[in-house]
Amino acid sequence: MPIKEEFEDLFERTGVSAEKNKAYLDGINKKFAKGRWREVSKEWRKAPKMFEQILAKFESMQAAKTVEAEVAEENQEQGPAKRRKTESSKLQRLRDLKARWDLFSQSLDQFDRQVAAGPGGFAFAFVEGKIVKAARNGDWVLLDEINLASPDTLESIAGLFQTNPSLLLSETGEIERIQAHPNFRVFGAMNPATDVGKRDLPMGLRSVS
Repeated sequence: MPIKEEFEDLFERTGVSAEKNKAYLDGINKKFAKGRWREVSKEWRKAPKMFEQILAKFESMQAAKTVEAEVAEENQEQGPAKRRKTESSKLQRLRDLKARWDLFSQSLDQFDRQVAAGPGGFAFAFVEGKIVKAARNGDWVLLDEINLASPDTLESIAGLFQTNPSLLLSETGEIERIQAHPNFRVFGAMNPATDVGKRDLPMGLRSVS
């Protein structure tokens, strides 16, 4: 279920300890396995609040460190710059995740409406795949044996190998161009085209590989 995958990915990226929250995560998995959707949703809704608390904590720490650095500068003291830089990096990572957590909360609202509508409330819908999510979120993707992909598949992802990588989606009935996140990287690997059962990449991809 996509919403479950998003929850697990966000929970991990936020840096929340899975070991310390084992009981919480195990409880969700047990309820999920039994199809107790209302209880699952209730537990999932705790996560955005946890995120907000963590973000607020780092915001407060950053503000305190800024004041400390200003005082140290006035006194011409050398502060722990490396530690401040690390904490600042963590804070920026959390800030980057806020939009996704907000979207997750909105997805929970839709999930609750579907649960309330009963079995008939769930319907088939287009679900973005891992490459699309990676492009949006700035992840790295390795496409192994890329030369064995079908021509249609290669054509659909060709835009990701351009200087300004993007992806064109039309599966939802509306044409949408997704501009890849600045941190997104895609790597293609293949065995020599002369090997048995292998083939070369299309000329269009070879020119940018």
